[in-house]
Amino acid sequence: MQKSRFYIAQLFYLLIFTQFVGLMRQAGFTKYIVYTMFLLPFLFFSREKIRLRSAYILMPPLAYITLGLVSSAASGFFDFYSIKTGLLLIFPAVFSLILYEKGVFEGVDICRTVFLGYVLYSLFFSYCYHTAESTRAFVFGMFAVYFLIKKAWGFCAFAVGICYYSDKRIALMGMIAVFCFAAAAYLLLKLWRTVSRKKLWIAFGVICTAAAYAVAFMVHSGALIALFEKAHIDPWGRQTIWGVFRQFAEIDVGFTGHGLGFVTSKLDELRVWMVDERWFQNLHCDFYRSYIELGFFGLGIWMLSYFRSYYKLTEDTENNNTILIFTFSAIAYTLMIYITDNVLLYFEYWFPLNLMLLDMAHSRPSDVKRQALLMKAHYLYD
Repeated sequence: MQKSRFYIAQLFYLLIFTQFVGLMRQAGFTKYIVYTMFLLPFLFFSREKIRLRSAYILMPPLAYITLGLVSSAASGFFDFYSIKTGLLLIFPAVFSLILYEKGVFEGVDICRTVFLGYVLYSLFFSYCYHTAESTRAFVFGMFAVYFLIKKAWGFCAFAVGICYYSDKRIALMGMIAVFCFAAAAYLLLKLWRTVSRKKLWIAFGVICTAAAYAVAFMVHSGALIALFEKAHIDPWGRQTIWGVFRQFAEIDVGFTGHGLGFVTSKLDELRVWMVDERWFQNLHCDFYRSYIELGFFGLGIWMLSYFRSYYKLTEDTENNNTILIFTFSAIAYTLMIYITDNVLLYFEYWFPLNLMLLDMAHSRPSDVKRQALLMKAHYLYD
């Protein structure tokens, strides 16, 4: 009986998430109402409690919203897009948290199930041109990193193949770079067994925050476009949109930003045209976006919130290097995409990534052993 319930739950989640992937591509807020209705039974009827440690995944979006509202107060900007941006930032984290803590049937590998949902929709429910040159490449690249570190080689190879087919340059480059980063981190942690994890987090946080400022300043000054030209990389119109938004930023420690949702509001207002008779709907650099919205110090505080959040999330992990390497890899991969693309407000990216983070944080050796014993007992009982 227990085994049957397990397989039914697995199939239920697979079908549900396959449909959810389709909903993610639809415009408007209707999809979020559907997602919320899906969560309500788990929220009110599940007896499971949300662990405080898991709630740390809420820290980065809450930091961005808070800092954005402070900047809004300083600049006087606030409109519909401020509310929309806040909801787009916080909803994926809340959805993932409630689902993982209160809605996952014991024994279901939720990350593999969600991955298969993305695969099924991409291969069978969308046309090829919706898969090629698709933002879903970012998701498959992150899944490839996750499965590599989990040593699920078949799933990893499958994710790599779909990421390659999806044809997003930064996703493919980021995935390859993080593969190398993860391998190097694994070897170094083997050699430096006594290294302080807290010091590693501090060092990594400082380096990545400094890199975020460097990218934002290079975009503003035009140096990044010049670098693209030297490397013979087509910027695909980014020089146009970055040039237009240069008027809204200042390279000054006193720059306080324009506030939450400012960039989206201006994109809709200005309607900067692309070469293929469409206007830009994104700024194509989340570092520059956050600098314009949060200001000089806001960018740094928001960046550091990632490291504080994921450090606290994985603090009690029984010295498991696998978890440390994955969290570092997840940050590195996400920040690479931030350089020339947009995932800051993408539900389809943050929903699975937050699930992966939660799964890794609670995949301690003792937890895995306990789960294996429970599943073995269920099968023997059946």
